[in-house]
Amino acid sequence: MINIKGKERKKIKEFFMINKKLFYKIIGPFFMFVYILLLLMRQGIGYEIPDSLGILSIIIIISIFIGELSSGIISLSISLGYLFYSYSISNIKIYYHYSSLFYVLEEAFILVGVVLIITLMKHNIKLKSQEVLESESKFRELFNNSNDVIFLHGFARDGKLNYFMETNDTACKLLGYSKEEFSSMTPFDIVPREFKDKVLCILKELKNDRSITFEIPFITKDGTILNMEVSKHLFYLNGEKVILSTARDITERKINEEKLRESEESYRQLVDFFPDAICVHKNGKIIFGNEAILRLFGVKSEEEYLGKSVMDFVKRDYHDIVNKRIEGVSTSGGTAPIMEEKFLRADGREIDVEVKNTSIQYKGEKAILVAVRDITERKRAEELQKKIEINNKMLEEVRKYDKIKTEFFANISHELRTPLNIILGTVQILDMYKDKIIDIEGDIKFEKRLNIMRQNSYRLIRLVSNLIDITKIDAGYYDISLQNHNIVHIVEEVTLSVADYIQDKGVTLTFDTEIEEKVMSCDPNKIERIILNLLSNSVKFTNTGDSIIVNIYDKGDNIIISVKDTGIGIPESKMKMIFERFAQVDKSLNRNREGSGIGLSIVKALVEMHGGSIILKSDYGIGSEFIINLPVKVIEENFVPEWDRIDVPEGIIELINIEFSDIYS
Repeated sequence: MINIKGKERKKIKEFFMINKKLFYKIIGPFFMFVYILLLLMRQGIGYEIPDSLGILSIIIIISIFIGELSSGIISLSISLGYLFYSYSISNIKIYYHYSSLFYVLEEAFILVGVVLIITLMKHNIKLKSQEVLESESKFRELFNNSNDVIFLHGFARDGKLNYFMETNDTACKLLGYSKEEFSSMTPFDIVPREFKDKVLCILKELKNDRSITFEIPFITKDGTILNMEVSKHLFYLNGEKVILSTARDITERKINEEKLRESEESYRQLVDFFPDAICVHKNGKIIFGNEAILRLFGVKSEEEYLGKSVMDFVKRDYHDIVNKRIEGVSTSGGTAPIMEEKFLRADGREIDVEVKNTSIQYKGEKAILVAVRDITERKRAEELQKKIEINNKMLEEVRKYDKIKTEFFANISHELRTPLNIILGTVQILDMYKDKIIDIEGDIKFEKRLNIMRQNSYRLIRLVSNLIDITKIDAGYYDISLQNHNIVHIVEEVTLSVADYIQDKGVTLTFDTEIEEKVMSCDPNKIERIILNLLSNSVKFTNTGDSIIVNIYDKGDNIIISVKDTGIGIPESKMKMIFERFAQVDKSLNRNREGSGIGLSIVKALVEMHGGSIILKSDYGIGSEFIINLPVKVIEENFVPEWDRIDVPEGIIELINIEFSDIYS
């Protein structure tokens, strides 16, 4: 039943829709027919009905506008029939009659003209209506297909925002609401709560400015936050205030702006991290600089160089060159080659720099980028390198000279040794036969002269031996023969062997040790020479009543040998040179303390050949102490007892005489 009624209702509706057009077409002619009929019947009904051309025209106009042109033509035909009929019966006396054919034709032409005019008017109106509809359709299409969100909303009576009056399809698609939902919403419903105060402030500004653009986040139906750029324009529609809002999603732009900001920040950090100074200047004024420029100019903040002329930091001698470079880069837009210049720091100090210029676009304007590298240290290094090269050349010359000198000493030492051996041999022969060749009276003088000859021969042998040894050490040909020995016994034997000689000088000699035996690899002959040299050195600088103490300390992996005296000591200014070759503490000392200045340098070399070290401690006027530190090492061989070790050919006594030969009795 429901479906049947629905079908019947549909048929009835379709019937009325179809007959509606027919009704509009016949309504005009129907009224015309009734009006003409009444005119013809007016005498019979006794009621006068006006016969008016205006009424005929009005009915024709209504026919055309309500119906179509065909309705107007039908109404025109009826009215023309009435006119000509009235003319044909003009002899009948009625209220109106048409006795003149000209009058009838005049009104007929008027009615035809009305039809034509009204038809043209309706056609123009229809065209205009179509244009309006097409324009509205295009506007609606643009409105809905716009890439931007478009809202239209009004003001409530209390001055607050009213509901949305119109929204486009983009708004629905972007925010997720339907147009029906928008119709019950206000702009406050699509912004976060914390931005509502901002919206109210914008509305106040809008009343004064009529239009305003700002950025504000929107909330979609699913809660997504979108960054939007909104433009609002206030205007009047039908006498009421209306706001047209266009909004553009700038979320992607914001992301890109953030990426750009991060990129710029990274670029800035990179430029600041760059060790060379970088600055940008325009029209000769500095407009940008990195961190390195602060250090280059010697300033603490950007304010001290921004806006200043680049020439303020260029030495005056380079102004013309720099100006030409700047002009050339600005004109050609290219890059100037690297050039060395001199800059002036804020404190006035000159610095050497390398400069490279190029033309760039900085913030949309043409500017010049300058990269500056401080080469002051490099310049100093280059100057230092030149000095080093000169010094190396001089050193090489000194080495050549020293080599010649060394070779000379070696040659002359060997040449001196032969006659010295002959002289010393002669002295020894004279000493053996002195009782047979001298009388008793001349015995004292002869023996004294013989002793002087012997002592000076020993001195010369000592000097020649030292020169030969130092030459071998310099050349790297001096070797030591390492064997396992009891070093305590070696030092003790050497010390005791000179005890009588030292005591004859009025000096007390003491030997002490923490251990009785310490076997280690060493060269006993070189150890004897080291100890004898140190003891002879102590005797030279001690007076009667002083003492010399020799100590041995066991440190496990090291042996410490100390030779200490209570003599005059060594000034602190001379301690650094004590182990240098040919160095003498004081040349003004008397002949009793004379020496060549080679002995201690040989001692140091011999100690170092054993892998050890020697140091000096001294207090001037109190005494000195030489401390030898030798590493304890044992080589893989059988232990050699001290009584089987090999001594120097001349024996320990002759070695003592040689070492102590420069100490006069």
